[in-house]
Amino acid sequence: MRARLTAALGALGLLLAACSQPSARTFDALEPAERGPTVVVSFPLLADVVGQILDGHGVVTVVHPEGEATPLADDQQATIRAADVVLVHGREDEETILLAARASPDADPPPRVERVDTLLDPPPASTATWFDPIDTARIALALGAVLAEVDEAGLRTADEWFESAESVATEIASTYDEATRRLAAIPTGCRHASGDAAMLEVLALRFEVRPAEPGRGEVADLASVETRLEADQDWQEWFLGIIDRVAALDPDCDRPASPSPTPSPTATD
Repeated sequence: MRARLTAALGALGLLLAACSQPSARTFDALEPAERGPTVVVSFPLLADVVGQILDGHGVVTVVHPEGEATPLADDQQATIRAADVVLVHGREDEETILLAARASPDADPPPRVERVDTLLDPPPASTATWFDPIDTARIALALGAVLAEVDEAGLRTADEWFESAESVATEIASTYDEATRRLAAIPTGCRHASGDAAMLEVLALRFEVRPAEPGRGEVADLASVETRLEADQDWQEWFLGIIDRVAALDPDCDRPASPSPTPSPTATD
């Protein structure tokens, strides 16, 4: 499995074309033991990636669906303690989730807790992995092994979990190519944006989008980017929506202004 994971990570480096996903499976009629892993995720972007991999073969619950950390209700803490696996990014505002997961040492077994950034070798290029199509794809791929290990009901084989994760990871990675295509008309000298520092760090690394300098006129305003998803929106659509804001800039924004014509002698008489 490890050799296969390594090979697939290499393939992601080549940004293979996206693979189609099977239709979602409903489990209304299934017994609880047949529903696959129960996964609790801190924020909606990561939850969507997990949901795509599960594809109906498990249950994913997002603790903070609005994208902002809030105090945990009693029922949320109970859901966290009953989960097979708890996934967090490694942010400080996820500490209450980790405390809830550790609050039941007698659970059999206790929830498996994973920081998704620590699943990657080499480590992610930025702490804001949810803004990065390459590292998000790497996380998706690594989650195949995690889900296979917590699927005690054997709803899928290890190979099936891996194949689902590989397909989702490849589709996510393909957004890098699409983002590059959408930005192609914008000269690199024009790619300036304002907004979240962590997001701008990733966009600078992957797409040469630079933080706007004070007083600069034409920049992409990314300050209002939401870290939650609209109805029926997946991570891929959300990410490309960010890229579209940058690509909407005037592609001639760095073209020097034409000099004013020199008046003819007769015009000044």
